[in-house]
Amino acid sequence: MEGSVILMCKRGELSAGFVLSRRATFQDLVEKLCRKWSDLKGGALLLLYSLEGHAKCMLSCDDDLEALFALTLSRRIDAIDVILMDSGSSSTCSTVDPCSSDGGSIASRGELPVVDDLFNELLAELVREGGDKMRDFLSDLDVKHWAHAHFPRHRYSELSSNLAECFNRWIKDERCLPVTQLVDAIRMKLMEQMSRRKEESLRWKTTVCPTWDKRLAGLFQFSRTWVVRKSSDDVYDVRGNPSNTVNICQRSFREAYSKSIEPIPTVYKPDFVADSDDVILPPLQRRPAGRPRTERVLPIWKTTRKRLCSRCGTVARHNKRTCKEPLLS
Repeated sequence: MEGSVILMCKRGELSAGFVLSRRATFQDLVEKLCRKWSDLKGGALLLLYSLEGHAKCMLSCDDDLEALFALTLSRRIDAIDVILMDSGSSSTCSTVDPCSSDGGSIASRGELPVVDDLFNELLAELVREGGDKMRDFLSDLDVKHWAHAHFPRHRYSELSSNLAECFNRWIKDERCLPVTQLVDAIRMKLMEQMSRRKEESLRWKTTVCPTWDKRLAGLFQFSRTWVVRKSSDDVYDVRGNPSNTVNICQRSFREAYSKSIEPIPTVYKPDFVADSDDVILPPLQRRPAGRPRTERVLPIWKTTRKRLCSRCGTVARHNKRTCKEPLLS
């Protein structure tokens, strides 16, 4: 079947094969699954294909399905394993052992993800623009160390933006300020936070913070049977199999808040030289109509699926209300 792919879908203890045309859409696949299992809900499906080391194994839109088709076409694979889970399923990825109908799953054969031709074209363009310096730099640098597509395993155990979101909320009232005022406002917030923590640490009766003091007390009971040998004032060895070495640095938690962050001297009166070549000129293009965008730019794994815009008539990631495409008069 040159123009089709067999998807071996496994849902808990149930499994079924679906012949899907390479021109099919993600909605076509959902309809096939719902016809096979009538208790499924199309909006609560989770589809994963078992490919070890692939950067994106989830099927949630037409782009993911096209990437899967490109994978099977380049590797000449006629069948691929797909794990199906829904909101009412108790299955998890760790408990599923997918098996392929063509004599072994893709993950067991160690198939690597497809490297698009665009990557090679852009790499050649990079070397061409960088010249001999770029060519010498990349000559002894393995591509798997800097290109995500060539990484042999899962490069990230977790992807989380919680820290950035917390910091963004922390400076919510100041982030609309100019750059210099924003930096100075962050400095003052940091100094206030450090001052509060320093005053709080002065009331401690323990050597370290109370949270770690409780953890150390529990670890002390756990390690009472260890044979510890002192190597120096700050280094201790634990005899056993395997042997461990602990280096205790002479630092305290309170010292982290003993320093101060110096302000920017010219934050409110920046130096300006009219004859300088470093004067920033206004942009050449005209500022677009409407208010500036205030919504966050979502990461690539949270982008919305493409849809048909009724205003410009193109398949894009916007609708009629958010369309900014110029229209022909």
